[in-house]
Amino acid sequence: DTPNSLFERGQQAQVPILLSETKDEAYIFTKPMQVYFVWQYKLKLEELFKEFAGRVFDAFPAKSYSEVPDTMARVATAAYYAAPIRRFLSVLSATHAMPTYQLYFTRLSEYAAGYEMGVFHGLDLFYLFNWIEGRDGFDQTDKLLERALQSSYASFVKTGNPENDFLRQVAEQPQDGQRLWYPHDQVNQRYLEFGDVIKQGANICSTSSGSCDLFDEIERAQGKSPLK
Repeated sequence: DTPNSLFERGQQAQVPILLSETKDEAYIFTKPMQVYFVWQYKLKLEELFKEFAGRVFDAFPAKSYSEVPDTMARVATAAYYAAPIRRFLSVLSATHAMPTYQLYFTRLSEYAAGYEMGVFHGLDLFYLFNWIEGRDGFDQTDKLLERALQSSYASFVKTGNPENDFLRQVAEQPQDGQRLWYPHDQVNQRYLEFGDVIKQGANICSTSSGSCDLFDEIERAQGKSPLK
């Protein structure tokens, strides 16, 4: 058995789930690749996506040196994080009876910006585990976000629902005037964004040029995630 096979068969423990991802998950992994020029970028796409490389380039074009690092990170984030998470959520919608909540972390602090890797993998954990306290490069927005994130996880651990009174006080008001953080469902694909403001959102894949469908097609054709 593997975790994936257990979820696909619905044999996982039926407990609430909270999934978190950051806006630029893969940047911390693509930066060491040292892909700087357009020709290098095209070669890397051919290495990773084979006959699909041209279509990936069309979805994520880079025309100059200055665009390549950010674009390479966007490709990897969409292929290795956003698309697989969407596939996993699709499986959960069919086999999991308990609610699944999705968290999208997009806050780029002055501290994080100094690394030139966007909102990279694990940055949300800096806020969750009090790492930002007493350090330069974090302002009042970050401190509020830290408290909101911690209160959400604490509420989730205690009740199975991350929404709580403090979160409702500091977040942008819900669009329907009712619940702030809805469980994920296949129709609405709702999540809560923790960024410069805390607000509702829908369909994280729509922030990746609609590329999740393309990477799902590549997954089916290659029989595995192309970045593994």
